[in-house]
Amino acid sequence: MPSDHKEKKKFKILALDGGGIRGLVTANILTEVETQIQKTLGRKIPLNQYFDLIVGTSTGSILAASLVLGKSPAEVCKIYEEKGRDIFQAPPLRKFFSWISGSKYSNKGLIEVLRNELGEIKFRDCSKNSSAELLIFAYDTLYRNTTFFISPCPEENRWFNNMKLWEICVSSSSAPTFFPPYEFKFTDSHDQKTKTFTHVDGGVSANCPALAALAHATKIKKKNIEDIAILSIGTGRTTQPLEYVNLKNWGKLLWAKHIPDVFMGGQIQITTDACDQIIKSVNPDGYLRLQFELNKRFGKDGKLLPHNEQINEYIHQNINEEMDNTSIDNIAKLKNATELFIANKKDKIANFIKNTESIELVRH
Repeated sequence: MPSDHKEKKKFKILALDGGGIRGLVTANILTEVETQIQKTLGRKIPLNQYFDLIVGTSTGSILAASLVLGKSPAEVCKIYEEKGRDIFQAPPLRKFFSWISGSKYSNKGLIEVLRNELGEIKFRDCSKNSSAELLIFAYDTLYRNTTFFISPCPEENRWFNNMKLWEICVSSSSAPTFFPPYEFKFTDSHDQKTKTFTHVDGGVSANCPALAALAHATKIKKKNIEDIAILSIGTGRTTQPLEYVNLKNWGKLLWAKHIPDVFMGGQIQITTDACDQIIKSVNPDGYLRLQFELNKRFGKDGKLLPHNEQINEYIHQNINEEMDNTSIDNIAKLKNATELFIANKKDKIANFIKNTESIELVRH
């Protein structure tokens, strides 16, 4: 290699959306990503050693944290398949009265599962054995902004450094109406007083975290856009139409039922379009979005299909789009649809990885 040149590698970001139990979709897609990385590099490499930054919101935070700790996508799949019902469990009376007061579920099941899966590791230590940094988003209800939980954090005394990793994930996954807010408690090192921060689901502001990750990479990591590659993975796009004939008579209760899906899903298209245009303007192969519609709702003529024809294009059955449907039937449908989607996207995944691994020669 000429002495006046050096290698220039991409800063690789893995961005994982929110979506409740549908995190199973993401975990299954990641198994194929892992396989294609192995084929390209000629050796098996954990995702926390391949990516430079792993980012997640809500259920994506659970995925991201698990990967950074060294879990494989197959191991993460088991969390959703075997522990999903433990997370989303509540007596019928709680679900009924949640229309009036409280959340649909307590967070006891969520906390128990995450403590068992992630352990008691402090957030500051979770990325010590990982080449990838971890970035998780949650919404601070006190200061009304989005908290960027980053590990390792460049600020030694940042208030969240000594919080447990599972706590960070609980806060990021506390979707309004589904789970109660999570309250962090800590002792301020300056005045030794106990202080609290209340957080809810990061999907309130960044359900698709790719754009926020891009901002972090350029502002904090000082990376040029042309040097960044982002693999963004969704949990299946909800497509249930909300028609005027129904909407016009909705009161607060019915709107409350649909608000999480509306505000979390509504921002995804803007985020993906922005990332696609920004990155591809200088790096045509630097962005890949992996997402599919859970159910096809409209025909080629743009008209709404009859209800019995509103089905998933891969398994030709209707998939329940609720974020908390943990039935055996729904889990099976999500897995089957994802497997067929993956088979259709293998070449795109392979090409993205090959292009990302291409080393540029630049003058120093």
